[in-house]
Amino acid sequence: MSGWGPMAGSAGSAGSAGSAGSAGSAGSAGSAGSAGSAGSASPIVGLDAVMGMPGYSGFVPNTMLAHSLTLSRDLLLSGSAFNGLTNVPNPKWGSSEPASNADRIFRLQPNVRAMLADLELGANITFSANQNPKSTKIEATSTNSTKMTVNITRPKSKIFQEQTKIVLSYADLRAERINEVVSQVVPQTTFWSAVAGLTPERHRYTWELLGIGFAFVTKVVMKLKFELDAPRPQEYSRLVQPIVLTPGFQAFPSGHATEAYFAAEVISALNAMACDLKPPKLEDLYGPAEAQSPAAQNAASAASAASAASAASAASAASAASAEDSKKSTAPQGSEDVRILRTQLHRMAYRIAENRVVAGVHFPVDSIAGQALGVLLAQYFLACCIGKHDIPSDFALFSGDCPSNIEPILDKTLSGVGTYNLVMTKKGELAVKNFSFSCPVVAAIWTKALAEVKF
Repeated sequence: MSGWGPMAGSAGSAGSAGSAGSAGSAGSAGSAGSAGSAGSASPIVGLDAVMGMPGYSGFVPNTMLAHSLTLSRDLLLSGSAFNGLTNVPNPKWGSSEPASNADRIFRLQPNVRAMLADLELGANITFSANQNPKSTKIEATSTNSTKMTVNITRPKSKIFQEQTKIVLSYADLRAERINEVVSQVVPQTTFWSAVAGLTPERHRYTWELLGIGFAFVTKVVMKLKFELDAPRPQEYSRLVQPIVLTPGFQAFPSGHATEAYFAAEVISALNAMACDLKPPKLEDLYGPAEAQSPAAQNAASAASAASAASAASAASAASAASAEDSKKSTAPQGSEDVRILRTQLHRMAYRIAENRVVAGVHFPVDSIAGQALGVLLAQYFLACCIGKHDIPSDFALFSGDCPSNIEPILDKTLSGVGTYNLVMTKKGELAVKNFSFSCPVVAAIWTKALAEVKF
C-alpha cells in the first residue's frame, strides 16, 4: 500500500536525504531507489545538494547560503549599476490579462497540482457505512447527477478463519518469491515500467498522473479498511509469521491489489487513446465469466481430451482460428497491442496481489476485493480525466455469503458468480451509464500524459 506523489518525488524516499543516498540504492524500490545514491555524489555543492536548490528553496535550511546571496546582491546593486527603479514592468504571468487554464496549471509546481487534483477527485465521492453487516457504500455523483454506486460488504469472520489456512499454505512459496515480495512493498514502478515501457524522462506527466491517481486510491482504500475493520492474518494465527512488516492498519481490501489493478486500467486506457481508440471495456478484458470458473475449466479440459481424436473438432478448431486471425487483421491499428498490454498488466497486478498473501499480510479475499475496487476506481478516474466515460452504475462486492476457500483466479473476469454482482443487460453486457465530471487539473495532466505516450 502506498500514497506517493508525482514522479519527481518517487525516485526513492530513502535516497531523498542526499548524503543518505546509498540507502536508496540498497532499498527495495528497484531502479528508482538507486537514484538515491546520486545524492552522495555531491553532498555539499551542486544543483541538488545542500548548497544548491534545496538550500536556496529552504527545503534544507541554510543561513550560510542566504547570507552569501545577500552579500552578492549588495555588490551587484552598488554604485552606478543601480540608479533606482523607475518603470515597473508587468510580470510575465499573473498580470491583468488572465492566462489560460492550462498555462496557470503548468506554472504550478507538481506537488501543488497534485493537491488541486486531489480536491477535484474527492469532490464527487461520498461514503456511508453500515455496521450490521459491516459494509460501506461509495457513491460518485457526476455533473449530470448520474450516480455510480459501489457496495462492499466485509466477509464474515468464519471466512477469514478458513482463509488463514490458505495463507499458511502460501508460505511454501516464500523462499522462491522473497525478492519479489520485498521489492513490491514500495510502489511497484519498475514492474509496471517493464511491461509498459515507461521511463521517468520521457513519461514525466504519465507518472505525475499515476501518482495523483494512487494518492486518491489510497484515501479511498484507507477509508474502507477503517470502516470494514478486518484483522490481518497474523491476528488469527501465530504460525503466519509474515516476512515483511505488517502494516499498522486493517487488511480488507488489499491496497496493493487496488493500486496494481488501477494502474493496469489507467495505463491501458492511455495507450488505447494514444492509438485513437476508445478506452477498453471491462467485459472485453478476459471473456465470458462462466469460462473462468474452476468447474468450467475442468469441464473444458475433459471435453477437449475426449474429442482430441475427432477430425470434425480439429476442422472446427482450425476454422475458428482462421476466423480469429481474420478478426485480428481487420481490427483497428494498435488494438492488438493494447489488448496484450492490458492482459500483461492485469497479470502483473495478479502477481503483486498474490505476493502479499505469500508474505503473510493479506488473505486471498483481500486481493479479490482489491481487484474489483482498483478496476472500478480506474473507471471513475478515467471519467475525470477524459470528461465523459461509461462506468458500471451499480456494483456490489461480497453482498452475500462466499465460499471460504475462494481465491483469485488468473485472467478471471469481474462478474464471477457469488462474489461480484454487476448489473447486466439482456445481451450479457455490463449495464453502464455515461458519466461526466469537471476536473480541469486532472484533465490537463491527462492531456500531457497522452501526448507523451503518443510520442
